[in-house]
Amino acid sequence: MHIDEKVWQRHSGLSIAVATIEGIKVKPPMDTHIVLPYSLEELEDMEELKALKSFSWKTGSPSQGFINDMATRVYDGEKLPGDNIVSSICNLAALKYLIPIIAIDLEKLKDSITFRIARKGEKLNGKPLTGRELIAVDSKRILCAFPNQVNEKLKIDQKTKKVLIIGLGVPGVKKEYIVDCMEELYKYLVKECGGHYKGLVLLTR
Repeated sequence: MHIDEKVWQRHSGLSIAVATIEGIKVKPPMDTHIVLPYSLEELEDMEELKALKSFSWKTGSPSQGFINDMATRVYDGEKLPGDNIVSSICNLAALKYLIPIIAIDLEKLKDSITFRIARKGEKLNGKPLTGRELIAVDSKRILCAFPNQVNEKLKIDQKTKKVLIIGLGVPGVKKEYIVDCMEELYKYLVKECGGHYKGLVLLTR
C-alpha cells in the first residue's frame, strides 16, 4: 500500500486504516432497527461530523451528507442501509463513529493499492471525477472515491470470501479513534460472518 505525496500535502493530518478478513460467509443485511448514541440535533454539533463535512467539501464529494441521510433514515424507523450483512455492519460503524468505511471484495483486486488524488476526467462507475477527490486505485482501475463511493464491480456479494475494509480518518479525527472504530468493526464482522482477521495497517504521518 502506498499514499501519494500529494495526498499528505493536501490533507495534512489524514489517517487511513486498512484491515483484511478472510474466510467470511456473507449473509443477508441486518433486519433489526438500531439505536444511535446521539440525537439528530446532537449529531450536527459533533466535531467528527464537522471534520467529515469539511473534508467532503474540500474534495468536491457529492455525498458529503451521507451520514446525516443514514441517521435520518434510522430515526424515521427505517432499517439500517446495506445490501448484505457486511455493508450493514460497515454502515453501523460509520454511523456510530462518524468515520467513512468502505468494504471491497479483496479477491477482485489486481495488485497493491495506491491512495492518490483523482485526475480530472477519470471516471468511477461511469461518472467523471472533478480532480479533487481522494481515491484508491490498483494498476487497472479506481477502487473507490472517499468518503463513500465504491466501484460497483468490487462490491461485496454472496460469493465474497475475503474482505478489505478501509476506514478514513479525516483531518481533525484522532488516530486512536479510527483504530477503535476498526477494531470494533472487525470483531463484529467475524462474530456475524466467521472468518479470520488478518491485521490492521494504519497509514498516517
